[in-house]
Amino acid sequence: MNRTLAISFICAIQVAAAFYYAIFFSEHGYLPNPFFMDKSDTLMDLFHSMFWANSDGRYTEWASVYPPLNFILLQVISWVFLEGINFQDSFELRDASSSIAIFFVCMYLITPIFVFRTTLWDDFSIKEKILLYLGIVLSIPMLFALERGNLIIFTLIFLAPVLSKNGIARSVAISILINIKPYFALLLFYYAIKRQWGDLLSCVVLAGVIFLITGIFLDYNFLIFLTNLLSFSETENLSFSSREVMTFPSSISAFSYIFSSEKFLESASYGYWRDFDLTILATAIELTKWAALVLVFLALFSRQSHISDSQIIGILIVVITNIGIWVGGYSLLLYITLIPVFMSMKYRWVYLGIVLLIFLPIDIIPIMHKDIGDQYSYLSNADLNVDWAQGIGGIVRPILNFFLLIILCYEVIFKLKYSP
Repeated sequence: MNRTLAISFICAIQVAAAFYYAIFFSEHGYLPNPFFMDKSDTLMDLFHSMFWANSDGRYTEWASVYPPLNFILLQVISWVFLEGINFQDSFELRDASSSIAIFFVCMYLITPIFVFRTTLWDDFSIKEKILLYLGIVLSIPMLFALERGNLIIFTLIFLAPVLSKNGIARSVAISILINIKPYFALLLFYYAIKRQWGDLLSCVVLAGVIFLITGIFLDYNFLIFLTNLLSFSETENLSFSSREVMTFPSSISAFSYIFSSEKFLESASYGYWRDFDLTILATAIELTKWAALVLVFLALFSRQSHISDSQIIGILIVVITNIGIWVGGYSLLLYITLIPVFMSMKYRWVYLGIVLLIFLPIDIIPIMHKDIGDQYSYLSNADLNVDWAQGIGGIVRPILNFFLLIILCYEVIFKLKYSP
C-alpha cells in the first residue's frame, strides 16, 4: 500500500468531517455528538482546574485528582495572562480569559509539531508530515480534548521523547508525565519488562521528588491527592452519567459500567434487555478485559527481547487507554505518537486501520436521539434547544480499542517480524 496515498486519504476524510461540524454548528449553534452534551461547559476542564489552582480547597473541597504540577503550571499561565486577578467562580474566569483560550488553541496547534520532530518520524517526508498534521489536528480525539480544554494535550510533548529517547531523557519525560496524568505510572513497567531495575528506581525516585517538591510548594494538603486518586480509580465509586460515559469511551469498561448502573437496570427490566442478567454480563466484560491485560503483560515479560523499546512503550500506552473509564476517551489522542511505532510492526496496516476508525467522525451515525431542552451554548453565546444524539462511535471505539490490544498481544506472543 502506498503510504503517502493512504495518509492523503485520511487527511481528506478529516477535512470533510471538519466541514461537517462547521456546517452543523452554523445551523444549530452548538457542536454535535461526540462533543460534550452540556454546551455551556466548553473549555471547562481547563478553567475549572485553573480556578482551583488558585484556591486552597483544590484537594479538600474539589477533591482533585490532578497532581500538584498541573496546578503550578496553571498558576503560571494565570499569572502571565491575568496578573493574579481572582474570580468568583470558574465560569467568570473563563468569561474574562479569552487570551488564555487563544493560548490553549495555539498550544493545541503547536503540540503535533513537537511530536514530528523526534527521530521516530525521520522516515516520513515533509509532505506526509503536513498531511498527517492536518489529519491529527482535525481528528475527533484531538478536537474532543480541545473542546473540553483538557490538559492531556500537553502530554504529547513529553510522550514523544519517551518513545524516541533513552537513558535520563526518557526517565525525566516519564516522571513529568506521571505528574501530569498519574495513569502514566504504568509506563514504569517498561523498566521492569527490560529488567532495568536501576533505571526503574531512578524514575520512581525522580517522579516522587517532583511530586513532593511541587506539592510542598503548592499546598500543605497535597497528600490528600493520593486518597482522591484512589477513590476516583475505583469504578464502583464513580458517579458519571450514562451519557457522559458513552459519549467518548476508550475502554470496554464503559459497557460494564452501564450494564451495572441502577438506572439502566431499572429501564432494562421493561425493554429488550429484560431476558438478560446484566450484572453477569457486566462482570464477564470486566473479567475479559482484565484477562486480556494480564495476558499482555505476560507476553511482554516473556517476549521482551523480540520487540523494540518503542514497541513495548507503545503497547503500554494501549494498555492505559483500555484499563478503565476513569482514564477517559481523551487518552485515545495518545495514539498520534504511536503511528511510526505501529508502522514498524508486522500487522502495521491492521493497527493503522483501527486507529483510523477510532479517529474518524463515525459519531455522525446516530443510534438514538433525545431532546434535552434549552441550554446555553458558550460557542454561540445563545440559549438553544439541544438535541442529544448517541453516535455509533461510542459503541464501536472501545471495541476497536480492545481489539487493537488483542492483536498487539498476538503479535508479541508469536514473535512476528516486520516484513516491508
